[in-house]
Amino acid sequence: MINGVEALIGVEQQLEKGTDIKTAMGKHSDILEDEVKSKYFIALGAPGCGKGTLCAKLKEDSDYYQLSTGDLLRQEVAAKSELGLQASEIMKSGGLVPDELVISLVSKHLSTLKGFK
Repeated sequence: MINGVEALIGVEQQLEKGTDIKTAMGKHSDILEDEVKSKYFIALGAPGCGKGTLCAKLKEDSDYYQLSTGDLLRQEVAAKSELGLQASEIMKSGGLVPDELVISLVSKHLSTLKGFK
């Protein structure tokens, strides 16, 4: 049985070879179809497994909005915001940023987007 990380890596490798997204996603390509009711697609996996590559391609081929909590954390740290300073200390020590902080960060970001208030 193939796990989610292996599946994402396989999709990423196919995309890098120029394969179209529907072919690369194989049996999971139904998430790209118009009749799918969900507005959300969440990619979870280990660092470097291809989440960003897959989401960038989905964004390119559809009207999905891509949000990366890692990117948001790095932006906040670089901006030296209150959230960024809190996250920076935790990240420097090798810890995981608590859910409450990540949720706060995502909420802050979504509140700036039209249609997500």
